[in-house]
Amino acid sequence: MKSYYRTKRFVLIAALTYFVIGVALEFGYKYSSTYSKEIFPIYSWSLFAKTPSEVNDYSIRVISLRGQKLEEPFFLEESGGRLPQTGAGNAYRIVQVLGKAVVKGDKKKAADMILLLNTLYPGLMGDMNFEIVARKYNPLERLKFKEYKDIRVVSYIHNEGEAK
Repeated sequence: MKSYYRTKRFVLIAALTYFVIGVALEFGYKYSSTYSKEIFPIYSWSLFAKTPSEVNDYSIRVISLRGQKLEEPFFLEESGGRLPQTGAGNAYRIVQVLGKAVVKGDKKKAADMILLLNTLYPGLMGDMNFEIVARKYNPLERLKFKEYKDIRVVSYIHNEGEAK
């Protein structure tokens, strides 16, 4: 019977200690150079409250393909087999750098990124006209309803690969 009470007391003290350390990590010692809101296996329990529900990114919206204007333009990452190898993560990262370069007015960086996309996906860029767009969306709404809060055209790229 003593071991039952000892175990019960140990579990209670461990749970209270876990709680106190978690709260301390949430509000804690921000003056440390290695400040983190977790010390494995103890976390501050604020994972979902601090997760941003809005994403801002750039994408390429294809508006014409093989000389034909599309009735419904599509985003490069959502090409659904209409374009070869466009689902790669490298393309997403390159498009992010490209979008930031265009917004900043860095024509050399933008041209380098377009060249890199053309190198990764040979024949793709010369085969289409597209827009670089800045998108704002909630990931869950986008997944369920294919809805975006805001889509803004940043630049238009014609099939010679030059930004306008």
